[in-house]
Amino acid sequence: MNLPSLDPGLIGGDDILSQDILNLTRPLLLDASKAEDILHMFSIYNSKATNFDVEDCETLLHYFQSQSIQPTLRKSQQFLQTIKNLPIFETVNGDYQPLGNSVSAILDDSIPFKNVGNWMQKSNCILLVEKTAFKELYRLLGLMKKNTVLVYIDHIFPHFHDFEPELRLSHLICIRDTVLPMVSSFATEMTRKLFSMELKRLPFIEYKDRLMCAKMFYNPDNSLLCLLQNLYELPEVYIHKDWKVFLALAGLRLSPTEVEFLEIAQKIATMECNTQKTSDLCKCLLEHVFDQERDSYFYQKLSEIKFIPTEPLEIPKSIMDICQLKVETGSLIKLCNSMLHEGIRFCEEDKFRKRPQTFQNWVLGWSYVPILPSWVSIPDEVRDYCGVISLSSALIASRHCVAVIDAMDQEVEDTDLSFLQKVMTHVYEFLIGCCNCNNRQCENCREINNLRRIESIVMNDGANKAKPNKVILNFATEIDSDTLQPYAYARPRDMSTYDELFLRLGAHKYPKPDLYGKILNDLRSDCGNAVMQTNQKQTASSAVYGLLMCLLLNPAKKLNIRPLFLPNEKAVMFPAAELVVKDNEILAKKYRRNDLSFLCKLSSCNLYRHPKEYINLLPSDCRPMMLSHIVHEDFIVTEECESGDKCSFMNEYKTNLQSDAFLKCLEKMATVPFHLKDELKMNITKLRECDIKCFNTLTCRLHVRGKLVEENETTKPVQTDNLKTSCRIYLRHSDEYPGPPDTVICLTDVIRSLVYDSIDTGKIEKLLRYIQEEDRMNDFLAEEDIHHNLDESDLMMGPRLGEPIPKSEVRSFMGDPDVRYMPKEFAGYLINKAAALAEDAKVEQVMVYAQVVRENRRTVIPPKSHLFREYLIDTGLGYNITVHAIDLYQEQQTHNSDDDDDIDQFHNEQEDTIANASEAITTMLETVFSVTYGVHLRDSLVKRLLDKWDATIAKDGYVAQEVTRYLEKEATRLQNHYHHIVEQLRKGTNQHFKHTSSFNIVHVCHDRNSDNRFAINAMVLLSDQKQAAGLVDGDKNVATKWYKRAREDLNCVKILMKHSKHLEWVCSVSYEASRKAIIASILSFDHQTHENITNLRSINSLMKYIFQNRDYPRQLPHLVDKLTKLDVDYVHNFDPSNYKYKPSQTVYTLDVCEDVVHISNTLVDAVEDYLEIDEHHDTHSDNE
Repeated sequence: MNLPSLDPGLIGGDDILSQDILNLTRPLLLDASKAEDILHMFSIYNSKATNFDVEDCETLLHYFQSQSIQPTLRKSQQFLQTIKNLPIFETVNGDYQPLGNSVSAILDDSIPFKNVGNWMQKSNCILLVEKTAFKELYRLLGLMKKNTVLVYIDHIFPHFHDFEPELRLSHLICIRDTVLPMVSSFATEMTRKLFSMELKRLPFIEYKDRLMCAKMFYNPDNSLLCLLQNLYELPEVYIHKDWKVFLALAGLRLSPTEVEFLEIAQKIATMECNTQKTSDLCKCLLEHVFDQERDSYFYQKLSEIKFIPTEPLEIPKSIMDICQLKVETGSLIKLCNSMLHEGIRFCEEDKFRKRPQTFQNWVLGWSYVPILPSWVSIPDEVRDYCGVISLSSALIASRHCVAVIDAMDQEVEDTDLSFLQKVMTHVYEFLIGCCNCNNRQCENCREINNLRRIESIVMNDGANKAKPNKVILNFATEIDSDTLQPYAYARPRDMSTYDELFLRLGAHKYPKPDLYGKILNDLRSDCGNAVMQTNQKQTASSAVYGLLMCLLLNPAKKLNIRPLFLPNEKAVMFPAAELVVKDNEILAKKYRRNDLSFLCKLSSCNLYRHPKEYINLLPSDCRPMMLSHIVHEDFIVTEECESGDKCSFMNEYKTNLQSDAFLKCLEKMATVPFHLKDELKMNITKLRECDIKCFNTLTCRLHVRGKLVEENETTKPVQTDNLKTSCRIYLRHSDEYPGPPDTVICLTDVIRSLVYDSIDTGKIEKLLRYIQEEDRMNDFLAEEDIHHNLDESDLMMGPRLGEPIPKSEVRSFMGDPDVRYMPKEFAGYLINKAAALAEDAKVEQVMVYAQVVRENRRTVIPPKSHLFREYLIDTGLGYNITVHAIDLYQEQQTHNSDDDDDIDQFHNEQEDTIANASEAITTMLETVFSVTYGVHLRDSLVKRLLDKWDATIAKDGYVAQEVTRYLEKEATRLQNHYHHIVEQLRKGTNQHFKHTSSFNIVHVCHDRNSDNRFAINAMVLLSDQKQAAGLVDGDKNVATKWYKRAREDLNCVKILMKHSKHLEWVCSVSYEASRKAIIASILSFDHQTHENITNLRSINSLMKYIFQNRDYPRQLPHLVDKLTKLDVDYVHNFDPSNYKYKPSQTVYTLDVCEDVVHISNTLVDAVEDYLEIDEHHDTHSDNE
């Protein structure tokens, strides 16, 4: 350690003794083994002049750390002060210094020590390196490890500006990576706040040759802060994400304050609004404003600043020119009183659940309120503070609707009209869920009701718009609603979801008589006394039809329109009360004065009955007059025929005109619709009973309103006096029948006017001339395709169109609607007998025969199944009706009278129904269970009865349950009682059949039209004497004709089999041959049932008629059963009577065809033997 020492060898001389040397050096000689001497030596030794190396420092510290020093010495001030004066303490600068009286502290080794020497000299504290080995010594010296935060605060931060850049960065990295994690994890809250406060005051970021605090800088990621003054962009060296937490603690400006937000919004408001930068700044501002909860006063201030740029909407430019935006695109708008781009409304689906419904607010109100851009998102809780409209209101949508409708008045392209139509559809969708309180104080309801006064309903892609009171939601299918425009409009099918809104605005659910009356009166206002144009004629025709049909179908609806105008024959709208109906065409031809205006022919209005049958529906004060009530004509024979009543000319005409052949020919030639057949029969009856007078001279007297206005001798050879119930024909006498040509011509006109106006007069003239000549008559009948045998009805003809289907056959017309019909096929169709057009009337319907005319081809949306096909059918009304396939398969609907509320009577009817049904069920089951040929029918019958009385589909569940319970018990009882029948069938005996009861089941139908709704009508068939059911004898000739047709079908089968092609048609034709043979066997013993059986295609349905006769061909049930199992009726798709229809799964192979042909041949041969037909039998029926 470079301390001075004495070498005794250097002292020479014999005269110096060792004791002398000891005495001389005693004041300076120290004993190293004693700590006191060492301390004395260090206290008097100038330690500053000595440099200890690291090893010496470590040795001394280790010595002073050792336990060999006495405790009293270790704690003495001399000991401690002496040690402090020694340069043995390592500082953070890397050298060894004495502590002396300076402030000293041990520095945490986490603080960087590199290149710290210069600033340590200026420090007021000696910072020592922490030495864990001398921890106890340092404690005795009073040296404590100082808190890192305090070291930085007390000793580093005050001199931070004097550091070199490298050292500053080193300290900052130390704070970032070490100090901050330690402070955040272990320091107290006060320490964290103190350190953060000091960091914020520390200027450590170099900017333009000077150090500045972090609060003077902003993060470049936040573009909003660049708009504020006195803030600088953060240098690139601190951009890295590792500095994010440190800079945030140091006070880096990450987000503006509320005051600064307002300042930024003001600066955005002064920028160009149509730039992308403005939009980006606005988006950023709104994102930061609403990222946390703020003061409501701030939101109100912000919402008053116009800083949000508008966004272009998806509106065609041509539409924007005529229906302008509230604020032009490219302008700045404010949050207050602006509407979000999209809104959500919650609709109640049920009591516990709500369904969200999204609306495009810009579609509902761009012309009335400013629309915020689609990227603007505002929390629900602050929208009220900002004054933002979350969802359009009825007020906004209604006024916007008015603006859109006004725009439609301009000339725009079709695509623009289609766009406006979509806008209106969205408006309807919104308004239908708005307030409906109808309170006068409610602003929303008041605005919606204002739409009643304008053309607020837009349809057909914007091509048409109408006031609500001109819109009809449900027009009858027979009315062409397009012809009623612009006086009335039919609501399109695709807008049916808005019916509730349209009714609220004043639309009509069903057309009423007053509506049609108003249309006719409006036509009068538009046309005046001028002749109507073509489209106006069509409008008048449809309006007249609708008016009269409304009054006809619903007499409760009254016509209140006064006055009423109707079209006359000259197509001029005329007051209805001043029109005259031509109820007598002959009289109308004679009275040609211009003072009468005749009502138009209602045939132009699709009303095919005579006008006199409809005008009584009109109120008396606006009802047209009958011509017969105004003008009357009578005749006086001034000179009778010389022969009188014995005149051969008169008697010959009387015989011919009243003969059955003449009258039936007239009926055949008059092809009238079904609803006019009764009138035709009445007219023919009147002609049959007419009185014929022969004259030489005849005087005609004409009376108008009871006054004689004309009397002269008639020059016409034929005159008629047609009364309501009778008529008289006056013929000028002639020597030979049929008389002069002018007589025949005039008589044909008279006959046509009496019978039917559409009969060709030329045919009537030929009929008058040929009626007495058989050959010429036959030629005429053949030429006109009129059957010679007028008494025999053609069995191959279908039922009369429009005639109600019998109760027994209704079931056969109720099947699967997924069936495709072909032309000329028959189906059942429900027509209304009551007020079908009434709004709240109870509808009573009846199923009638209809014939398919054609299938309507739908090119827009092809049907995916037969269920959605449309057909044009003829129901005998004189015009065709368009219906869907499902309309051809419905049950009859009836309703009980509202006055029938006697509960006791109802219960009595139920009990009677159960009793009648039980009795009928017992009869049917007895009939089937008691015979051998009914064994295979037992299960089928029971199943059908159970299906019939299924309580889940029956209208009266109580009755159905009781009948079902009785049916199950009765079936079990009879199964046990007639068990021996099964044994007899197995043994092949037929003894029981010979002695069994002759009763059998034919048909059970559900009579839904009777007063007792569930009555069972069980037809009990005849016994051996055929008296119980009243059957008549069969017709052998008709049966033979059907048998011949079956044979002809089998010949066709042979031809098809030769080619081995079209095997499905081979099977189908064979099936048809079997059907015709079965019909022949039925007609042989019961000709009266031909109207029921000839239209049935299913042979299973025909077999119920076979069992009416005991002597039917015994092979038929077995053969029919085999044919049914093969399921080879290929054309069953087109059978409207096939109730149990399902697609066939049969694969038509040659083996199957051979089996079917063999069965059909066997069946036809069996019928031939049964009918005892001779091959050389006269087949005159075939020639027909």
